[in-house]
Amino acid sequence: MTAPQASNPPPSTGRPRVLVLHAGALGDLILSLHFLQRSGLTAASETTLASRSSWALWAAKQEFVDHAVLMDRIGFHAIHCNPAAVPPALREFLNSFDHVLSLLGGRDESVSQHLGETVGHDKLTCIDPRPSPRTLEEGTHIVDQWLQDWQAAASHPKSASLQPANSIARQLRRVPTNANASRTALRPEVPHVPTTSAFSSAKSAPSADKPLPAARWMVLLHPGSGGLAKCLPLEALEQVAAAVASRGDSIGWIIGPDENERFGEGFADRLRLTAPLVWEEHPGKAVAALRWASAYIGMDAGMTHVAALLGVPTLAVFGPTDPRVWRPLGPTVRCMRFPEEQEALSLWIEKLCAELRAVLLDTLTCPVADTRTPAARSLE
Repeated sequence: MTAPQASNPPPSTGRPRVLVLHAGALGDLILSLHFLQRSGLTAASETTLASRSSWALWAAKQEFVDHAVLMDRIGFHAIHCNPAAVPPALREFLNSFDHVLSLLGGRDESVSQHLGETVGHDKLTCIDPRPSPRTLEEGTHIVDQWLQDWQAAASHPKSASLQPANSIARQLRRVPTNANASRTALRPEVPHVPTTSAFSSAKSAPSADKPLPAARWMVLLHPGSGGLAKCLPLEALEQVAAAVASRGDSIGWIIGPDENERFGEGFADRLRLTAPLVWEEHPGKAVAALRWASAYIGMDAGMTHVAALLGVPTLAVFGPTDPRVWRPLGPTVRCMRFPEEQEALSLWIEKLCAELRAVLLDTLTCPVADTRTPAARSLE
């Protein structure tokens, strides 16, 4: 097994050591950070996040979790095969934790069964990250579903399948409530706001084809998402950009490698015709750019969840997915749907501009407290 590419780990705190497994996209990863904070795990345990995304390393640098490791660096794919064939190094890594919380699927799925056979079913809790039929019917937020599943497992009578949450819940209850008072606050209404100086790119303006204005008054528009059905046509977004600019706001596009790969190199060239282009090729550049923004407009996409987490006034535009279930969590977030089938695009854009003004006004009545960790403050 290759040595894990992980965040710089702080000294062991003596708290229960919990490994959290997450293999979803960026938006799901950000929502899982909210779940971990609200469940109390990050406050009462020494938490290691294993993920496919490099954003997990960013989360550890900002102290949302204690450590982070990339799944491909520890050969985690082997767990999907026969448990007897799991390499000794991976087996040793997994068994070095007091408890494993898997967000890879329900306990009856093969990966969960293999994990249980590898680490012991008494050390494993499995939470299905997918929305349940009831969640979709009632419009419950997915983080609330995860919390309900966690709490149900923790309070269920001891059994072979639900014992794990009981065991870790008992350990966490024995940890003093002030065991980690400096842990990052991640409440939706008062999020942690990382300092960009944690990254090498932070001391300069975010990369762009044209210099961004010195004043912090730039609306960033992100046109992409993990699924094409979640994206508005570029023609519509170009009209949105023109409407925002006509009202006196600076407007800029923000895209990354995913958009370039999905839409082709000519996509960036077309965006440059209407507004400056900010390129976010890695988490540091993305965060630096977002912290320059006065507001953010995006689809149901991972970057929209990042903007909301950072406290940027965020307008999330939803298509086929339900904003009640998947809305970004943050202090100043508003959601709206794609235009109705018979709705004039010009009228819809008027509504979008009104929502953008409303989310900016929300910031005047919802000040964001400085909840950064001492480590982040010391970097300034």
